Amino acid sequence: MDLSALAVLPGALQIVVDDVGWFFGNDDRYKGGPSRSAMPRRHRPEDYQALERLGRALNMKITCGLIIGEWDSRNILKHVPGATRYGEGWDNARFFKAAEAKECMEVISQSRHIEFALHGLMHWYWDKNGGCLGPEFYIDSKTPPKEHIKRHLDAFFELYRQWGFKGSVKSFLPPCFSYEYNGALSEILSEYGILFTVTPFDKMVCTGDTPAMCGVENGIITVDRTSDICRWYRYDTQPDFEYFKDSIFGFHWVNLLKLIPKNNFMAVDKWIEYFRAAAKRFGTILSKDIAFAASQALYKRYAKLSYNKNELTVDLKPVHTLKAKGLSDSFYLSVKNEAAITAAGGCAYKPFDYQSSFMTYQIKPFDSCVRLKFCDI
Repeated sequence: MDLSALAVLPGALQIVVDDVGWFFGNDDRYKGGPSRSAMPRRHRPEDYQALERLGRALNMKITCGLIIGEWDSRNILKHVPGATRYGEGWDNARFFKAAEAKECMEVISQSRHIEFALHGLMHWYWDKNGGCLGPEFYIDSKTPPKEHIKRHLDAFFELYRQWGFKGSVKSFLPPCFSYEYNGALSEILSEYGILFTVTPFDKMVCTGDTPAMCGVENGIITVDRTSDICRWYRYDTQPDFEYFKDSIFGFHWVNLLKLIPKNNFMAVDKWIEYFRAAAKRFGTILSKDIAFAASQALYKRYAKLSYNKNELTVDLKPVHTLKAKGLSDSFYLSVKNEAAITAAGGCAYKPFDYQSSFMTYQIKPFDSCVRLKFCDI
């Protein structure tokens, strides 16, 4: 029995979605404004219902990167440096549609499968003259001044509380994927309760070697999003059943939507079928939320697996030494039907998910070394 081919730490497939929260959809970069979602219409409650439908079908909390600036009904952003191209002239209250916001919030407040992440205020950063300097948290190829970052974060969370968005914000999706690993920003984010960052590592700036798959910085688990397969501005996208991921799957909001909001479910249901197909692949499990996915990525990357005939030893010391604040106390092991766990040491285990050719177990360790015995079936 080749146990290494029969028992593996799978990747946890987690869906993350950028640019949720806009009301206007139009890309206004041509006149110095934000890119927004690039949807050529206003966003409606049906667009949030699409996210809820996807999450409910997959039993997953979808990580939704929230851009909250257009929820500013009291014009607090006029006092936040770099937050908008209008500076002190910001007057969002003039255009704000309270009834529309209330309809959207009704969907959001009832959802059990939308989990918001920090994405930003208006996605970009502007100078005093209204010139766009770059992505909100990484301008001119460097992190903005610390006091400016904190002003942006304070404004984000003030609006978040003001509108009654539910749930704590524990993850960060960098605008435009612009991010410096182990830089000044992660230290500040950690102070604000951020536990997870998700971004493509091939676009990330690092001093030293870029980590593989995931890493830990200032207690934050940072996970490689890899490349999105859908163009950020395309709505009504189609899944490719020849290509699958086994970790983070990135979307932008419009990728899951239709031009006519009432038809959104027609687009979403195609993707539900796709992700259900992904879950049938050995080495992949569907995540429950970002904490689940980021923790499993860390276990998969750093735990040391040793196979000896019908025994598997999992050394967790390399994981624990990283001191990740949001690390789950469990990890997951997928086992093909040709084998079965017969005994365990240093842990408790129970079935988590069953597919036709394999079973995935939840493993809860009691110490830093887990031992599992298997038999042939």
